[in-house]
Amino acid sequence: MSQVKEELVVKKYIVFRNAVGGEFALVFPTSVQHWLVSVYQEQIVSAGFVEYSLEEGELKAKCFGFSESLNIASRPEVDERLVLDVVL
Repeated sequence: MSQVKEELVVKKYIVFRNAVGGEFALVFPTSVQHWLVSVYQEQIVSAGFVEYSLEEGELKAKCFGFSESLNIASRPEVDERLVLDVVL
């Protein structure tokens, strides 16, 4: 049985809530601070880091951490679905 190499990419993200209550994620490089991306008028509901990995051909996301510049934490289970929607 051959092993599939796992590839890992780490990014930052913010989840916004729009005026009608829907939520969406914005994913960006780790070199950018969260507060620089928080210029949207929508309400910020979570922020943190996401690790994207490819495991046996399937894209996975693991959200974690806390944005110090926004003083808000990630919501791993909810946010993981939203950050996957960005790339799928």
